[in-house]
Amino acid sequence: MTWCRFPIRLIPAAIFFLAPAIFAPDAPLHAEDFAEDADARVRVKPTLAQADTPAPQSGEEGYFFGSSEGFEKKPDTFLDNAFADQSESSGINEENTNQDGKWLDEDISPLFPELKILDDVSSESSLKRMESARRQYTEALHTLRAGEVAALSEKEKRSAHKISGGEEWRADELDERILRHMESARARHRAQAIGRLVKSIQLLDSIQNPSVLASDPYLDLKAKVYRQYVKQQFKSRNLQYCVEILEAYLKIRPQHQEEAEAHRLLAACYRHQEVLSERMQDRPSSRDFKSKKNNHLMKYALLAYGKDSPEYNAIERNVQRDLIETYAPGK
Repeated sequence: MTWCRFPIRLIPAAIFFLAPAIFAPDAPLHAEDFAEDADARVRVKPTLAQADTPAPQSGEEGYFFGSSEGFEKKPDTFLDNAFADQSESSGINEENTNQDGKWLDEDISPLFPELKILDDVSSESSLKRMESARRQYTEALHTLRAGEVAALSEKEKRSAHKISGGEEWRADELDERILRHMESARARHRAQAIGRLVKSIQLLDSIQNPSVLASDPYLDLKAKVYRQYVKQQFKSRNLQYCVEILEAYLKIRPQHQEEAEAHRLLAACYRHQEVLSERMQDRPSSRDFKSKKNNHLMKYALLAYGKDSPEYNAIERNVQRDLIETYAPGK
């Protein structure tokens, strides 16, 4: 597989082919239309134990623990709700780009390539790249919104052909077909949006000016782009591309370490990797991913529920059982 290098990480080149021609909706759309809703809290809490023995696994609990058999049959809504509890502002504060122009002249960098490093670290160049990254992010939101419009259009168009009468089985079949076409429309636009977000990440990673890197507008934008990238990759079931982004997200600001949702999503990514390793009979890697999964699960439980909560105790019991099964004879 070919790899493309970001300035600070390696990301599979396959994701760069997720964006064909960028869809440009005729009607003006705004980032506010697709901002993440702070009130859309859809996290499923783990099933609590009635006594010392935990209750049967379900929801998130069933996703994180148990056999790899039937792993893909878990409810789709679990992966669709990435960062569902995060609020997004409609934009970022713009920095003042007015500069004294007395030193500005025509671009001479082609004549002196060694001076390119000066351009890379200049505040003017960095601000331009940040603005380009912000534009890519906004276009990604527009594209996602256009995907919802296209999905509704598919529903209206195909609903008109539904057969009425006593053929309920036929109507159910058509309903399923309509849902498939709606999801296909969303998936096409989601792929284009991910391509935009990848470009935004590249631009942000190319910025080298220390003042810009430490600025709140840069850090806010980077966090937004990372969250949206992870959210869309989860919906596309591409969890393997989210590990490094989530790890980097936790390091953007110290307070990100205190976000329960980031640890939950990272635990889901490591669970995905754990299952794949099991199926490939790579037991050392499987144990390593399981350890990382359980580590982030415990951080999630602590931050989301508190150490004295029954939810925390239920997750802790499952983690302890998971570890015992890992090091049992024959494992």
